[in-house]
Amino acid sequence: MTTSVNPPKIGIVMGSRSDWETMEHAAQKLEQLARLADSAPKSFRMTLVPYTALANWPERPIEIDVNELDQLASYWGAYNSLYGEMQFGLENACLFEAYDPISAKFVDLGGLHVTTLEVLQDQVHETLEALRDQAAECTKPDTKCTFDEDQILDPYAYRIRLPVPKPNVALKGSEPGCEAKARSDQANSVELLIDYHVRDPAKRRCGISPINEGCLKNAEIAGWQRRVGKEVMKIADPRVAQILLVEHPKLVDPKTKREVWYEPIKDTAFVWYERSGKEALGALVTELSARVK
Repeated sequence: MTTSVNPPKIGIVMGSRSDWETMEHAAQKLEQLARLADSAPKSFRMTLVPYTALANWPERPIEIDVNELDQLASYWGAYNSLYGEMQFGLENACLFEAYDPISAKFVDLGGLHVTTLEVLQDQVHETLEALRDQAAECTKPDTKCTFDEDQILDPYAYRIRLPVPKPNVALKGSEPGCEAKARSDQANSVELLIDYHVRDPAKRRCGISPINEGCLKNAEIAGWQRRVGKEVMKIADPRVAQILLVEHPKLVDPKTKREVWYEPIKDTAFVWYERSGKEALGALVTELSARVK
């Protein structure tokens, strides 16, 4: 999205001047959203729906936990954006490069990397369906709204596996073409990936407010950089996930006898691990599952 010389004006209609004390906060939020949209790496759209347009108006109020609803909405927005970005990459593969963890370099987005992106998009789609169903449950009468955030993979887990635009590609302000050239300098490929998909968007949100939900600490950004090229496993039994986190048993590849890196994520059901350690981690989880029965 390019900055407009004459940006459109937004008017706030009030009943009287005394309403400004309340509506001033809405005006400030609109200004923040405009700045965020203007600095975003690609265009996006936000739709506002008046309360009176909701299906349950005016028969009954929405009686749900606002915090749970906010979490649902936040994850829905993040996953919906992910799906759109993945679709754009699939439709314009010639404009992108994928990070190849085996060679530790960027390669053209094609073949196996396109298939991988399609699989990731299907996973995102499944999560969107689950979030939709959970939101529907939350609006039912006499239903307590609960949202198990620890069961949903952090959207950044997908972002670190997204392709990046080729060096001479501008994804906003012009129609994309396929004249893009491959990256000649492959140094610091992981840092470039993290800068584009994690650090830059996170710091933009920090610029709005350090306590903005999308603002990440430097240690959190470093954590996502550490996980680039790794795989993630969901642990079904929370007791097993807790053992992995607290005791952190040694994980050894049965074939190479080499110790395998893995990282359980606190307060979630997910564990990151080296690509070569899937079999070893699966065996360890099975052993621990038998132990806690």
